[in-house]
Amino acid sequence: MSKKTVAPLRGSNFEALRILSMVMIIGSHFCLFGLQLRLRPMSANKVLLETLFLTQGRVGAILFFIITAYFLCVSDLPVHKSFKKAWILERTLLFWSLLLTLISFLVGLLPSQESLKDRIKFIVSAFLPTTSNCWWFATSYMGFLIIAPFLIAGLKALSQRWHFVLCVIALFAGLSTQLPIFKNSNSVISFSPGIINLDFIAIFTIVAYIRWYVPWLLQKRTLGIICCTIGYLWSLVHVFTKRGEEPTTFNPSVLFEVVGWFIVFYNFHFSSKAINGLASHVFSIYLITEFSTLRGPIWNYFTLISDKIYSTVWMVPYTIGIVIGVCVLCVILDIVKSCIFSLTVDRKKGRVFEFLWSKTNNVITRVFRI
Repeated sequence: MSKKTVAPLRGSNFEALRILSMVMIIGSHFCLFGLQLRLRPMSANKVLLETLFLTQGRVGAILFFIITAYFLCVSDLPVHKSFKKAWILERTLLFWSLLLTLISFLVGLLPSQESLKDRIKFIVSAFLPTTSNCWWFATSYMGFLIIAPFLIAGLKALSQRWHFVLCVIALFAGLSTQLPIFKNSNSVISFSPGIINLDFIAIFTIVAYIRWYVPWLLQKRTLGIICCTIGYLWSLVHVFTKRGEEPTTFNPSVLFEVVGWFIVFYNFHFSSKAINGLASHVFSIYLITEFSTLRGPIWNYFTLISDKIYSTVWMVPYTIGIVIGVCVLCVILDIVKSCIFSLTVDRKKGRVFEFLWSKTNNVITRVFRI
């Protein structure tokens, strides 16, 4: 009798980093939209909260994207596979968009001064969460998935030398946005969120170069620790010079921390079913807490409580507890969503996409003869 083979458990280091990056994002949102640290006077607690939470939101967002980008550029990415990923993501966005819109209407979260036209627009956007830019990160990530196969093919067509030159250009263009002359201006260098996010394209170009040509760089654990240290020290400078302002993608503090955290977790090898399972649900934390009509009520509720202890030593532990509590609640809701999906649309997962893909291919072949 042959023994049943058990597939090896997938590594959990990047999944743990995915969870950490989402905690960074949620902590930043609490400080930015709930506590509104920009409006508060300078104090020890404000410095701690901005350094530990507010400045980490962009770090978490870029780390979340880089984890996916790192695995996408391992080989040629078929257009079919990339579009299928986008299709599956769109299902999740549509589910939460429709559900949260319904909840907003039922509990009266829409502003009373909104006109009928605005309400209709809000309902229509619920059916088009990506194109309506309901969540900037989701929209940008969806756009990236669509162009990723073509971007990878283009980068692979370049020699290592010209790929390196392109990385230098991307890095220079990003860093130049930190110069005062480009602040709040409609310059030719635009890294604003949208369906085609130049931030993601520039970062992916650099990640692909490292993955393909200098992977040994990621094995330098000491380098990761040094980068994290420099990043946190730089973020401390940012706190005192840009009071209450969230750093942008190419802020040096963000770049150093992103590189540092990624290298540290790259060299931290372990496997855990619990971590892998939890990581598959964390994206919905962002979708729920960042929905336009829910973001204010969620964070304002906790702010009313935090105002009473803001000046005490319990403020930082309280913030950590709020962030973890919100994350746990949203993960539970996403687990319920997954159960609903398993009983409905996931019973024949991908069948509708495959049907539409086949029909579209047939139409293109007949009409354009290619």
